[in-house]
Formats: sequence, C-alpha cells, structure tokens
Amino acid sequence: MRQYLAGITMFQGIKNVPGLDPREGHLQEIADKLPNLGVAINKNEKVIIYKRSDTFYTQHTTLTLNNDGTRAAITYNFAPSVASWVLGVCFFPFGFLIFIVANNAKSDFENSAALL
Repeated sequence: MRQYLAGITMFQGIKNVPGLDPREGHLQEIADKLPNLGVAINKNEKVIIYKRSDTFYTQHTTLTLNNDGTRAAITYNFAPSVASWVLGVCFFPFGFLIFIVANNAKSDFENSAALL
C-alpha cells in the first residue's frame, strides 16, 4: 500500500525545448538552467533522469533529446509522499491542503522551465 500511495502522480507536465543545434551537451546545458533537479540517477547522451525527495513530495524529472538532436523534452512529476497522504487523511478535509506544497513546487518548476 505504501508504494501505491507514494506512486500516485498528481502533478505532472511536459515542456518541449525546440530549436537546438545538433551538437553534444544540450541536455546538461538545459539541466544547468533548471533549479532543484536533485540527483542524476541515470545519464547517457540522450536521456538524463533526476530524482529529488522532499518531506511532502518526490520529484522525478526526465530530460530527453530526440534522435536528430534538435529538440529536447522535459518531463516532470511531483508525487505527494506518504507523509502527505497520512496528513491528508488524518486531518481531512484541511489535511489535504498539504498538497499545495507539491503544487507550488510544480508551479515554480514550470516557471523556470518557461524561461528556457
């Protein structure tokens, strides 16, 4: 049950970055411009996967370069943690206000990604 609740995706999105020159190093340049990505858990020339855990949510961010190297896709997911679900259920209905933390983190990430 713990894995099920922690794996529920509530706040997610995709941002496309078009118009890249077909050369190496694009993903790392994009990653350097984004705040709070966390730790790179998988990295190669076409994909970088980041994970960041906070008290009330877990962030997964994937940067993917297309085959010709002219576009990148940023896929992000902010999933509420088990602590968020416990607080939400125990202090219903006001407990679910804790999900605002994950939603605000997603909004901040979207605002920084929009500047790319």
